[in-house]
Amino acid sequence: MIENFSKEELETLYDEIMFKLTAPFPPNTVEFKNPRKPASAYIPSHAFQHRIRTDAGPYWSWRITTDKPIYHEETDEIEVRGVLTILHASAEGQGFATLDRYSDTKKIKFYKESVRAATSDALRDAADFFGIGWSDLAPYREWAKNPGAGLEKSGGSDDLKALHLPKQKVEVKRCKKCGAVLTQEDLDYLILVRWTNQVCMKDVPDHQKKKFDPHYGKVK
Repeated sequence: MIENFSKEELETLYDEIMFKLTAPFPPNTVEFKNPRKPASAYIPSHAFQHRIRTDAGPYWSWRITTDKPIYHEETDEIEVRGVLTILHASAEGQGFATLDRYSDTKKIKFYKESVRAATSDALRDAADFFGIGWSDLAPYREWAKNPGAGLEKSGGSDDLKALHLPKQKVEVKRCKKCGAVLTQEDLDYLILVRWTNQVCMKDVPDHQKKKFDPHYGKVK
């Protein structure tokens, strides 16, 4: 699908997707592992999954890169790694889950659930690379105070809850006939030939091109 996109079209589409992905989550999405410790704030993995599926549409993929979970004996944890790809950008995430064992035999309980938990944690870690959830967790993270983190305050307030990602929404326009992403050249051509329907250059009717395009029919 994206193989036929130009560099400009890919960049425009990527900006549009990232604008949606990095937008604040709905209120009360942030949870706490310890209600008494603000630094324990986190966003559940299902919220990330829903955000990516909804806002990245068909332009994302998730691939597990570990053949099998990696066991860490010193912490009795398993590790899973995976790569999240959004259009032409990729990030690898690491996920961990502590194994639950029977107290008498020390055998592992619910191993499959632990693997799923580590996999979800890996996706959440990869999503962090793209800045998803940053604006929601900023009030509880020291790194958010650093200007180099890419977050800025709104309205001059010192309240970290006013932090947001400094992105502007970019609208992606598509041809109403063939569905192709419209380039700036397409949009300029519509103005030239005075055609109000949102279509690409090739789908502008010939009679309209002939009437207003001074180069129509001429061999270059």
